[in-house]
Amino acid sequence: MPARMIQERACSSPDLASLSDAAERLWWRLLTSTDSVGLFDAEPLVVAGKCVPLLRWPADKIQGLLVELQSAGLVALYRVDGVP
Repeated sequence: MPARMIQERACSSPDLASLSDAAERLWWRLLTSTDSVGLFDAEPLVVAGKCVPLLRWPADKIQGLLVELQSAGLVALYRVDGVP
């Protein structure tokens, strides 16, 4: 996995500031779970298992947070052969 650097300007990001606390929390955790080109399996149960396994967030909450991240322009959700 490539090393990722979080820049100081993230603290003053309007996009991040527009998110709910849970969505921002998930976004930071997604950063550590993406592959080398920034892709991830967006199946809510997979996201829960990789990003928030100890928080036990239900799949419908994860799905709602992913939609919130997409609405803010921070992720792009799409399907390949029916798989998110």
